[in-house]
Amino acid sequence: MPRPAAQSRVGNFWRFAVRLRGQFQDPEGERLKADIADLGLGGVERVEIAHVYYLEGDLSEEDRKRIGENLLIDPITQEYEVTPLASWRGSPEGTT
Repeated sequence: MPRPAAQSRVGNFWRFAVRLRGQFQDPEGERLKADIADLGLGGVERVEIAHVYYLEGDLSEEDRKRIGENLLIDPITQEYEVTPLASWRGSPEGTT
């Protein structure tokens, strides 16, 4: 199903990256790191897995905080970062 046409104003597109807090081990990251080593590729010292969500909409700082803290993370084990985007894949300006 195609996405609706996006507005082109900067700030309507948001990237939320959710990851484990630094004091918690990342078993997915460790498995991927081991798989990379199994391919014979060296030099990878750390792998961190993040779940990324892209949202479109006029969201205030408070809106973004409520979404991040109340919907996307477990506040004990996870943290999030929000980044404004000029566009995202599927928007008229499209990124790859």
